[in-house]
Amino acid sequence: MKRGYIYKSDNLFGYAGWPTVGRLSDGRLACVFSGNRIRHVCPFGKTVISYSYDEGETWTPPAPVIDTAFDDRDGGIIARGNQVLVTSFNNNYPMQREEADKYGGKEKQIVLDYIELCEDVYDENDVCSSIAVSEDGGNTFPKRYEVPISCPHGPIVLKDGRYFYVGRAFGIKQAWRTDKRSYDRLLPDALYYMFSDDGYNWTKPVEIPLGPAGDINLFCEPHAIQLSNGEILVHIRVQGPNWGRMYTYQTISSENITKWEIPHDVGFAGSPPHLLRHSSGKIICVYGVREDIILPKGEYASVSSDEGKTWGEPIALDTEAPDGDLGYPSSVELKDGKILTAYYQRKKPGEKNRVKYTIWELK
Repeated sequence: MKRGYIYKSDNLFGYAGWPTVGRLSDGRLACVFSGNRIRHVCPFGKTVISYSYDEGETWTPPAPVIDTAFDDRDGGIIARGNQVLVTSFNNNYPMQREEADKYGGKEKQIVLDYIELCEDVYDENDVCSSIAVSEDGGNTFPKRYEVPISCPHGPIVLKDGRYFYVGRAFGIKQAWRTDKRSYDRLLPDALYYMFSDDGYNWTKPVEIPLGPAGDINLFCEPHAIQLSNGEILVHIRVQGPNWGRMYTYQTISSENITKWEIPHDVGFAGSPPHLLRHSSGKIICVYGVREDIILPKGEYASVSSDEGKTWGEPIALDTEAPDGDLGYPSSVELKDGKILTAYYQRKKPGEKNRVKYTIWELK
């Protein structure tokens, strides 16, 4: 395996996280992530993009794609020809103010001063899950619009050319934090999927049934892949009980993506997931492990050779992690058949989180 950095910085605003990597129509690799941050939650985050012209060996400095006055995070990317979609969501000022109470010293004051400066231009309508659209192969993103769901890695492209987007209803945890609006536009808390022909107009969100919740606190941050029979496999981040460690559940559609099986645990020790179809036909799921309970903390992959019916033993990609602030890996296949997996993680305490990559291959 070979490891390297897509972005790293130890300056005050050097924290970066939640990357998604993909390939553009001209052959370049692109990685979107949240940069310009002080820490895990802060109001300065921007969704930025870096490019690689040499199959991941080197990366350009990040350029902003989505930069609201809020905390833009969880960038996802998908390319369909020259049209490229970048997804993101953001957190509002009341939440930022609450999080600032956990800061110390100058960081806390910087955050509070920034919030105070921006209060006069505060627009709760800008707090949303959104998609930015490029029509020039991922070079510029002049259009951005709101969508009602969110997931870390964005939509996928189906065999028939349509986009398919699965995500959680946006903003559930925001609603009680704000005194600015009622959030009456929000969907009920659940997972939904939508289709789009043109990248701008989406079908009405349809709920995926999750079955009895039991002691599960959270279903969120899904990702999807189309199976060889045309149906959709979805992996879902699941957490519980009592906001315990992350699991990954799986559901598969049937009857031309109109019905879904009740999700079940696939046995991974971490989450959230990202799915990739390799040229060999195998399906790769990558995920982060944040607690030393079953596996050491770090980034892992599991592989299925039978369309998701079974999954192989975890493959350790990077376990040099001093804490659990890590993960959200995503993968792209390189021209030689190897896999580049991007993720965020730091190597030692006190560092800002970096966007790293590991290049590895199937055996």
